[in-house]
Amino acid sequence: MGALESTPLRTQYLGSSLRRTQASRRYLRAISSQRIETRETYDCVVVGGGISGLAAALFFTRQAAPEATCLVLDNHAIFGGEPSRTILK
Repeated sequence: MGALESTPLRTQYLGSSLRRTQASRRYLRAISSQRIETRETYDCVVVGGGISGLAAALFFTRQAAPEATCLVLDNHAIFGGEPSRTILK
C-alpha cells in the first residue's frame, strides 16, 4: 500500500474536513451581510489565537514602531489554541 493510497480512515478524514470547510463558507456568507463598520485601523491583524498566532503578534510588536497596533482575532474567548481549550474543559 502506497503512502498516498486512500484508506477508509483517510477518506473519512477528508470527508469530514470537506464538510467543515463547506460549513465555514456558509457561515461566512451568512455573517458577511451583518458587518458593522467600526472605522478602526490596525497595523497588523493576526487571525488565530493559538501559539503561532500569539507568537506572530509578539514578533510584530517587538519589531514594529512603538505606536504600531496589532489585533489578534480568535473564535474562542480563551487564547492558546486547541490545547488550552482541552485542558480547561
